[in-house]
Amino acid sequence: MNATAAVGCALAAEGRFGPLVQGCRDNFDFTLSFEQYIFTILPASALLIAAPLRIFHLRRLPAVVGGVFSAT
Repeated sequence: MNATAAVGCALAAEGRFGPLVQGCRDNFDFTLSFEQYIFTILPASALLIAAPLRIFHLRRLPAVVGGVFSAT
């Protein structure tokens, strides 16, 4: 397989969603849309959902450091 066929195959397959690309790279390749959804949007949305829960939990904990600030 020459480089032109590999590039043409990859460009034609990038518009589809999913890790399986028929006829290219042994029928397995991550397309750009699959990478964006699974490896970027999914973890970011999970963190956005978890962050307020974690902040709420931390605000309910008692303060660990106490005392008077003393500058020497």
